[in-house]
Amino acid sequence: MATRRPTLDGPSRSSTGQPKTWGEVLKEHRERAGLTQAELADMVVTHQTTISHLESGRTAPTRKWAKLLDEALGSGGHLLTAFELVSPYLSAPHPNWDWLCDMKVAVNERNELVRS
Repeated sequence: MATRRPTLDGPSRSSTGQPKTWGEVLKEHRERAGLTQAELADMVVTHQTTISHLESGRTAPTRKWAKLLDEALGSGGHLLTAFELVSPYLSAPHPNWDWLCDMKVAVNERNELVRS
């Protein structure tokens, strides 16, 4: 039997047409609950900037944060599900841009040799 991937109810795209980030989902649930970032921060015993950084993507979510905020906002598992969707990408290594630039230079040099 195939394992079903977690999904989110509702629109999965932001107003720009891009897939929603975990932070956008958090902000949506916070606003739906009628809370400010500071009020939510008080509920989970953290600082408002932590909530701001989670919403903006400056701080990556963790399972602990997803569960804690899900319970505080009464999201019914929605934030935890959203975390499960993004978590495989949180630890993915970033490309080595220097290597990519070196490769572009090498390709350009090869093309020059071929043209000569």
